[in-house]
Amino acid sequence: MIADYAELIAEVSDRANDPDVALKAEMFVGLAENAIAKRLQVGEMESSASLATDADGVANIPIGFIRARSVMVGKYILPAKTLTEIKQGASGYAITSGVMQTSEVSATVDLVYYSRLPSLVENGTNWLFQSDPDIYLYAVLVQVFLANLDIEKAQAAETYLDQLIGLKDLDDRRRRLSPSRLHIAGVTP
Repeated sequence: MIADYAELIAEVSDRANDPDVALKAEMFVGLAENAIAKRLQVGEMESSASLATDADGVANIPIGFIRARSVMVGKYILPAKTLTEIKQGASGYAITSGVMQTSEVSATVDLVYYSRLPSLVENGTNWLFQSDPDIYLYAVLVQVFLANLDIEKAQAAETYLDQLIGLKDLDDRRRRLSPSRLHIAGVTP
């Protein structure tokens, strides 16, 4: 079991048979975190913020924002639209270049979103590293193999990483949905 950042880098260096991994470790881990964040959407990544739109319906999105899960004004859910549709008067929101453009002017918009992973380099650990260090291990290995132009090993590591992320997503869905009960009305055999 990998216990900390230093052990992660040592294990990646050993598995990749590349003693120079430590020299670029911060870059490899940063690239791995970006790749993980684009593919993983679990409860631990969810954050929320109340945004105030200006007279044009524009609000800055929070730092660390990856993608919106829901956008609401009061009890009304705003649908995702293209920026062109919003500018043409459609009801909804569009997110581009760090800002949210909405059809709601001077309003409070409640945003539930997926946020970036806390930096392993800056913090030494984070919730994903604590629960699933193998995801980090294989995500960093992919980056090292790509940097070394070893495409075959990168693809093999990527395939296993996909499986690990799929299992994490499945576990998250089970955990979040398992308390839910499904009741079927009427007579059942």
